[in-house]
Amino acid sequence: MKARVLLISGKMDNLWPSTQSGELIIERLKEKNYSYPYEHLIFEHGSHLMVPFDTMNGKIFKAERQYPEDAKKYKKEHMNKLIETFKIW
Repeated sequence: MKARVLLISGKMDNLWPSTQSGELIIERLKEKNYSYPYEHLIFEHGSHLMVPFDTMNGKIFKAERQYPEDAKKYKKEHMNKLIETFKIW
């Protein structure tokens, strides 16, 4: 693979261990001396679907229901990071 890698995960993902999986991916990239930029953004109150748009008004995932302000903040951060990444690409 010859590409920039951007991983986004939430610590409150209750469908699969996305944060741990992302950490393993980053570790492997380091071990293999991956030459392209890579980054893993981890959000404390992030849920499974870490996307920069609204997911059913925040009612699907527990993290979004419990921490709606964080969910809004994360979505804005995700969008900004994606835009920044595409501008560099």
